[in-house]
Amino acid sequence: MPNEFNEREKEHLLDVRNIVSVSKLSLYVLFLLFTLLLLMSAFMLKINNYIANFIGRVLVFGGFLTIALASILFFFINFDFASAFEAFHSLFFDKGTYAFDPAKELIVNLYPEQLFMDLGLKISKWAVLASVIVILAGAFLIFKSKSKKNKNK
Repeated sequence: MPNEFNEREKEHLLDVRNIVSVSKLSLYVLFLLFTLLLLMSAFMLKINNYIANFIGRVLVFGGFLTIALASILFFFINFDFASAFEAFHSLFFDKGTYAFDPAKELIVNLYPEQLFMDLGLKISKWAVLASVIVILAGAFLIFKSKSKKNKNK
């Protein structure tokens, strides 16, 4: 940690590092858990048209839900960033540990508000893109299960 930062700034940056590490680990664990549950469901219930249709619907619904949440994030970032920034920080940090004086503290100048706005917008755009891929995969499963069902009739 550079010596130009004061103790409050150093503590905040360490807190940020810890939150990012926990978030990444949580993402990987949740993705693994989702994949395992999906595979277990498919094998326990023996993959058939109903299961493929069900999984497809779950993926489509989850994709649209994620798009809705990403759209809300996008809206708040574009129209009321200060409130979104405050709400986000109040979830993860103690009150007063994330407010810095730009005249006295370097962290505000190195990490300006626009950086966080751009990061939030980028996250919401990637979330939408990933959701579209999930929706397409779900739609494929639904279509495939219905076409097999029609062939079996």
